[in-house]
Amino acid sequence: MEGNKPIAPDTIYRIYSMTKVITCTAALMLYERGLFLLNDPLEEYLPEFKNPQVYRYNAYGALSVSPRRVRSGSRTCLR
Repeated sequence: MEGNKPIAPDTIYRIYSMTKVITCTAALMLYERGLFLLNDPLEEYLPEFKNPQVYRYNAYGALSVSPRRVRSGSRTCLR
C-alpha cells in the first residue's frame, strides 16, 4: 500500500461504499450458521418493516399511499 506501512491490529481501513458487501457477508455467515432463513419475514429482525407503505398512481394519475402487497423476506435485503 502507500508508504508500505505495516498493518497493526488497530489499523483503520477506508471502506467507503463497501458497507453493503460487508453487511451481506455478515448476513450470509449468520445464514450458514442456521441463525436465520432467507425467506424469514424481514420484520422479524427489523420491526420497522412490519407495515410498509408504498406510493402508487391510481387510474386517474393521482398519487396515493397504500400497504405493500408482497411481504419482504430477508432475501430482499441481500439484493
